[in-house]
Formats: sequence, C-alpha cells, structure tokens
Amino acid sequence: MKVTTQMIDAAMKKATEAGLFPRHARQEDVLINQELIRIVLQSALEAAPVTVTVLAAGQTSTSTTDLSTLACKRPFTPLSMTHLLVSLPG
Repeated sequence: MKVTTQMIDAAMKKATEAGLFPRHARQEDVLINQELIRIVLQSALEAAPVTVTVLAAGQTSTSTTDLSTLACKRPFTPLSMTHLLVSLPG
C-alpha cells in the first residue's frame, strides 16, 4: 500500500492535536514534519502483517464471485501456502 497525501494530512492533524507538532509552524518545519510522518506511515505499512485469502485444498470455483463464499482469511505464513490455492485481494 502506498502512503497518500490524505494519510499524511490526517496524521499531521492528529499529531498537531496531540501536541507533537506546533499549531503554528514555519513552512519549512511543516514540510520536514510531513516527511517525517510519511516515513513513519510507510514503516507502519511495511510492518503490518500481510493477510491473504486462502481456499482449502480440493475446493473449486467456477467464478471469482464464488471465491468469497469459500474463502476464509488467515495471516500469511509460508506454511499456509503449502497445499492451498491462494488468491491475493485486489
């Protein structure tokens, strides 16, 4: 997932409300703080566990819509790939 400007704006607002950043800062400081927030958000996204949709071995489906009724969500582990059909969410 990519860090968006909306994510940075929301995080900046919350950080300012929490007192982490001054309410009235110089433009240079605002740009530095936005970059710091972008780095923090990117790190958080990279550290988040990956969730994949898996189907039990032997289950079949004729269309993409059928997959939602057969699928269950599990945290990704290399072992979960063994003997399973994996469909990554779009």
